[in-house]
Amino acid sequence: MESELTNVVNILKYSFKSASDIYIDQDTKECEVTLDVDEYHGELDGYLIGNGVSLKMIDYSDVYPFKYVFSYKLHDNFQFI
Repeated sequence: MESELTNVVNILKYSFKSASDIYIDQDTKECEVTLDVDEYHGELDGYLIGNGVSLKMIDYSDVYPFKYVFSYKLHDNFQFI
């Protein structure tokens, strides 16, 4: 689903201005993003939420190239409360 890919890419680029080398696996609902050292903050707690997508960090690389791996979930009619 193209809108799924677009939504995941958009939240990653919005959350991380240096986001590059974005890989999305629609079968496992996981994605990977490479970041510049200035945006890398080690292990992240909680969720990144936006554009009908929530991301939860499941892995990271603290050596160059700095990467995060997230599981993602799509939400219909998503609203902040």
